Amino acid sequence: MRNLAFAVVLILMSSCNVFLETDVSQVVVTMKAPTNNLSTNQEAQTFWWDYVTGATFYNIQIVSPSFDSIQQLVTDSEVTENIFEFSLPPGQYEWTVIAYNDSYVSQSDIFTLTVEADSTLDNQTILLVSPNNTTLNDNPVRLLWQTLSAANQYQVQVATPDFSNSTFIITDENTTNDYLDVLNLMDDTYQWRVKGINTYGETSYTSGTFTIDRTAPTPTVLNSPSDGTNLFLNSNIDLNWTSAIDAIQDTLFIIRDLGTSDETVLTLPTTVQSYTFVDSTSTTNQTYFWKVKSIDEVGNVSTSSAWIFYLQ
Repeated sequence: MRNLAFAVVLILMSSCNVFLETDVSQVVVTMKAPTNNLSTNQEAQTFWWDYVTGATFYNIQIVSPSFDSIQQLVTDSEVTENIFEFSLPPGQYEWTVIAYNDSYVSQSDIFTLTVEADSTLDNQTILLVSPNNTTLNDNPVRLLWQTLSAANQYQVQVATPDFSNSTFIITDENTTNDYLDVLNLMDDTYQWRVKGINTYGETSYTSGTFTIDRTAPTPTVLNSPSDGTNLFLNSNIDLNWTSAIDAIQDTLFIIRDLGTSDETVLTLPTTVQSYTFVDSTSTTNQTYFWKVKSIDEVGNVSTSSAWIFYLQ
């Protein structure tokens, strides 16, 4: 009887994640915009639906011309929010949104959308892809946007810190591509904008912001054991260091005899600033080097000095 009760407890514990999941299998996602059967000449569309309680992500699918006769899968994207922006060239489309969690899949509706051709750009908006409201260390920085079918070219500008406060524009170029690479930006905050142009007119600018950070984090400071310390074989070696405040991850290297491949490599969060090392296999004197490499949120790297300790 006791064994049976224990088995029941194990089953309940292993199944608790299922009990905690909300059953969304009978829910139909409420799609709000664009409205069903909408006909418009605006290529940039904001797809919007109601949140589903218990859903962890959504799958939005857009096809052309219809799900019954798919000639093109325009997008099949997973998102965690209830909004999705996308530019569609003139054509007939159907779209749907499905809610998911780890155990269940929702029901879905299908909406129809028609985008009509328009040679003018007066009512069009360019959607930015990246970067926007982000920090990066790329060089070059690729500015990327979604195209408009009627645009022959795009004017792209970059200023610092923004266009309302800038004393000069860093970049002002026209391109027929849907991207522009900007080289050698210094560490700073930038605003960029793009507009579409054709022989009939142009769109308004669409703007985004980003920050460049290529400065390596402050190198980690090694604390103990002190450089050149003699220690006993088969003893616990407590390695301690102080991580840089701007780092998010440390990698500890412990190398036996510099220049060899015999090393221990550990990746640790910066909240962990110590490690106990034991060499339990050596029977003769050993020399070890150790150092810590730090990385910040955008991938900049710094490395501490390398200290040595001897096991005798």
